[in-house]
Amino acid sequence: MKSKRYSVYQLFKIRYSFSGFRLAGVVVDEEEKTVQVSLKRVGCTSICPSCKRRCKTFEAFYTRRVRLRDVFEYECRVDFMERKIRCKCGYRGLEELCFVRPYSHCTRSLEELVAGFCVVLSISEASKKFRLDWKTVKEIDKQSILEHLPGLKEFNPVRIG
Repeated sequence: MKSKRYSVYQLFKIRYSFSGFRLAGVVVDEEEKTVQVSLKRVGCTSICPSCKRRCKTFEAFYTRRVRLRDVFEYECRVDFMERKIRCKCGYRGLEELCFVRPYSHCTRSLEELVAGFCVVLSISEASKKFRLDWKTVKEIDKQSILEHLPGLKEFNPVRIG
C-alpha cells in the first residue's frame, strides 16, 4: 500500500476544525520551530453567547492570536479576526466561537490537554512541558476544576449549619 504525503496546509485542514472560518494560510518557520496559521471568516454573521441567535450587527474587529496544540516539536499559533457584537437581546461583547473561549490565550483543545496533565503534574511542570506561562496553566486548571465541580443547586441544601 502506497503512503500519502500531505502538505502542512492539508494536515491542518484535516486535524483542526474552525467552524465559521477557513484556512487562509500556513507559514512554517524552521529556525524558530513555529507554525503560524491564518484563518479567514466564512460567513457574515456571528453567534450571540447570551441568546444563541445569529447576529449581523457588530461594533469592532479584533485580531486575535492564540496557541494551538503543538505539532511534533513545532509551536503552533492561530491568527483570526474576532468580532465585538451588539445583539437584539441586549448583549454587547465578544462573539461565541467553538474553538476558543473569550479572552483565552489557548484553544479549547490545548486547554483540555493541559487540564488533563494538571491532574498528574504540578502547574510548573505542566507549564514547562507545554511552554506556557505558569499563570496561564493555573488559570486553565482553575477553569477546569470549576467546570467539573457540582454547584450548590445540585445538592439542594435545606439549611447550612
